[in-house]
Amino acid sequence: MTPRNVGMGMSGAALLLVLAACGGGGSSGPSPILTPPPPPPAASAADTARLLDQATFGVTQTDVTHVQSVGFDAYLAEQLAAAPSQYTGFSYTPHTAPVGCQNDPATPTDASSICARDKYSLFQVQRQFFMNGLNDSDQLRQRVAFALSQIFVVSGIEIYEAYGMADYQNMLLNDAFSNFRTLLQDVTLSPVMGRYLDMAANGKTNAAAGTAPR
Repeated sequence: MTPRNVGMGMSGAALLLVLAACGGGGSSGPSPILTPPPPPPAASAADTARLLDQATFGVTQTDVTHVQSVGFDAYLAEQLAAAPSQYTGFSYTPHTAPVGCQNDPATPTDASSICARDKYSLFQVQRQFFMNGLNDSDQLRQRVAFALSQIFVVSGIEIYEAYGMADYQNMLLNDAFSNFRTLLQDVTLSPVMGRYLDMAANGKTNAAAGTAPR
């Protein structure tokens, strides 16, 4: 055997010894202790305020302190789990206001005018919008629902019944974190959207007459 071949044999034996020392030979030595990485530094007040400016209807020092304490991910998890705000206290009214529920500018505080204000205008819906935005904890959901209302638009001039607009806004709140297909289906099937798009009393396709829904 040449010296070169002997050298190669010795290298192979040395490699086996190294592998055995690394545990391949059943060594019972203690495992190395892995040190966990340090936690990420707390977000700055400026970065936290910027997040809250986008995710809420108003930044408060209490919110900044809380988010810095728990971190962005935990804060978003809290917002996703928060119970949705709702517009409440509304009941069905016919499209045409009865005689006893019509506004009289000369007597804006009488029962008829207040009835018209509360049931046939968006006064109470708008009032609850601001109250929810100021007081309720589901700030991110409210911001998303508000953004959706600017995309899936309906008109307060055509939808002047308070109960109808409240129901539509509740639908956007409930679907704010759902998938897009669910949202699009609920908007499509909403009676409020149907009224806004003039689909009420719209006839179905009639091939014989050559007509189709408008």
